Amino acid sequence: MKIDDREFLQKTNDDVDAWMDEFYTDGHKASFRLYCQWAWQEQERRHFAMKQELLQALIGVVKVADRETDEFIAARKAIAKALA
Repeated sequence: MKIDDREFLQKTNDDVDAWMDEFYTDGHKASFRLYCQWAWQEQERRHFAMKQELLQALIGVVKVADRETDEFIAARKAIAKALA
């Protein structure tokens, strides 16, 4: 069973809230949440950059050695989907 990303994030957020309520009773909860938010955004930024690099590399490989094999057909479809 695949969990929807939103459902997973909501459950994770609820779990973190419960954990922070237990351990942070003196105002550190807000700063911890801000740190988590920053860390999440930083991770997303890095993933986006990696995806762009991988896409450009895949485009380069297909330009240099394009063939009519299942792998290259899948690569062309993935490129088209990413650029759409």
